[in-house]
Amino acid sequence: MVERASGPRSCVIRASSKTRPSFATLDISLDYLKATGLAKIGDNTQHLVASAVLAAWLEGMRHKVRLANVGIVAVERAYVSPPRTAGEVHLDALRDLAIFFR
Repeated sequence: MVERASGPRSCVIRASSKTRPSFATLDISLDYLKATGLAKIGDNTQHLVASAVLAAWLEGMRHKVRLANVGIVAVERAYVSPPRTAGEVHLDALRDLAIFFR
């Protein structure tokens, strides 16, 4: 379960009283996303990262870098535009050629 909280960390992860993913995992993910400019860091981004990390944690993943990558990939899939199809790339190339040979 992911709960929102106020303060320096806006998301708190609660998995169980004995084991839970560390905040280092969230910090790695959010620092990377902020440094690369992939997503504006806000409550939705932090919530998305925390949810993805917690889901992977509950499935048994324990390596903090892998958990951080799960959070990064979740944000990339949510905010970055989907890749173009081969047909779209081909049409763009044909348009560029048509403009070049005018």
